[in-house]
This record gives sequence, C-alpha cells and structure tokens, in this order.
Amino acid sequence: MADRKFYLQSSEEFMKTLGRKAGKVVKYSIIMRFALNLVLHRLNLFKAMKNSLSVLRLGLGCGAFNVVFHLVRRFFALKRQAKRTRKNSIFLSQEFELTCACSLASFALHIAPPNDIRILKVVIFSRAMTSLVAYVGEATGLYRPIEGEDDRRLTVEYFLAITACFFLVYCYIFAPHSMPPSLFKTVTRALAMSDGEKRLFDVLRAISELELKMGYKVGTMAK
Repeated sequence: MADRKFYLQSSEEFMKTLGRKAGKVVKYSIIMRFALNLVLHRLNLFKAMKNSLSVLRLGLGCGAFNVVFHLVRRFFALKRQAKRTRKNSIFLSQEFELTCACSLASFALHIAPPNDIRILKVVIFSRAMTSLVAYVGEATGLYRPIEGEDDRRLTVEYFLAITACFFLVYCYIFAPHSMPPSLFKTVTRALAMSDGEKRLFDVLRAISELELKMGYKVGTMAK
C-alpha cells in the first residue's frame, strides 16, 4: 500500500520524494565505498583519496539505478490505474513490472567502475537466486522454501548450495580454464593452500589433461 501511494502521487511530489531517496542512496554508497578504501589502504587517508573518482562513480551508478527503477515502476503503476476496469494483462502484472524495472535499471550500474560492478553482480545474483528458489517453491508447491528461522536440517536451498560447491571445486581442480581468472584467484586465496597442496592440485590437473589427450574419461587414470 505504501508503494502504491508513492508511485501514484502527483508528479511534483513524486520527483521530490524520488530525489530524496536517490540522494540517500548516493550518499551512503559513497560513504561505504570510501570506508572500504580506507580499510584497504590501512587507514591512510591520502591513499584512499586517490581513488575518489571511482567512489563517486559507484555512488552515481547506484543513484541512477534507484531513479530508473522507481521511474519504471511509476510508469506501470499509472498504466495499471488507467486500465483498472479492464481485464488484467500479463504485461501489467507485478512480475513483469519488476523484471522490466530491474533490467532497465541495471544499465545504470555501468557508470560504476568494472571492479565494483563485479562485486555488485555477486550480491545481486545471490539475491536473485534466493528469490527464484523461493518463488518456484511457492508457485509449484513442490517444496517449502526457507522462511526466517528454519530448524530443518535438509532443504532444497541446502542441496543447491552443496551442489554448487562441489561443481566449483570440480572446475577448480579439473577444468581451471573454464573459470574466470579473477574467480580462480579468489578461490585460491580462500583455500590458503600449502605448497604441497598446490603441487597435488597441479598433478591432478596434469593427469586430467593427459586423459583428454589420450581419449580417456577424466578420472580414469587417477583410479
């Protein structure tokens, strides 16, 4: 109800409210990004200030995302109000509205630096997958999604997370070239392997490459 009132208010009031919302997004994005810069540069203010243009670009990108997102949703709200006496169309459904709003607003994120976009993609993708799994469970009734505190030990989300981890480890060991270099380096740093463990993984990769060249299935020679 609050969202509906926000999108259906007069143009002047809507733009004022939208300006305040976008201003807060820009302000907090810049503050958080600058704080991260300060931590990464070991609280050296002068070094952190050198990256001020990237900080500003991130703030503007997030602010532009917020503006486009709300403008698109206002467009759909006004269209829905104008056609409220007619039969509801799939093109005026909330699902279609949110898909269009997020898709168009995502272009604004390209104002931000590429490194920051990668971080945003990880956050957005993880939230999108969580919402998708919950939506499929609620729509089909095949399983019950996690809601708040859940005491269940085995859930669909748990199974998907374990599967994704196994797949990531398999790619890291046997098909490192299928992974983006940045992701490969991130996994390597996270594992914090010793020299002996690194040599073990190198041997496994070498064996898998030989198996492919000799026409064997991957893992045959390792057995």
